[in-house]
Amino acid sequence: MFDFTSSQGKNTTLFLDPTTGQPAAPPNADLQVHVNVPFIAGRGQTVTATVTVTNHGSTAAGPTTITGGIDTFTTEGLAANASTTRTLTAPTGFSLGGIFAFAQSITPDPNIFNNLGFAPILTS
Repeated sequence: MFDFTSSQGKNTTLFLDPTTGQPAAPPNADLQVHVNVPFIAGRGQTVTATVTVTNHGSTAAGPTTITGGIDTFTTEGLAANASTTRTLTAPTGFSLGGIFAFAQSITPDPNIFNNLGFAPILTS
């Protein structure tokens, strides 16, 4: 990666392919979060949620943090088109609630809107 100022006076970053030394696209991850929980649970019951994070980006995501309920997980990274699954537990509230999970990486992600997942839980 090289930073330089173009002839128009704009600061530009040039990424080079480490194998060929030729200009390349910048690293780009696209993390997507999916949360799966039981739809109905008893009030105050602890539920188990499965959180799946998929990297739809063109390059590997660097270290990735997944936060959901009261749990936080960190992965070494996530290859392009790969997924990781984590299990978390959380107590249910009263009436309608749900589980949120969020993933982020140090690698740029142009679509942050799919980094948050939610699954509703109806309590009885």
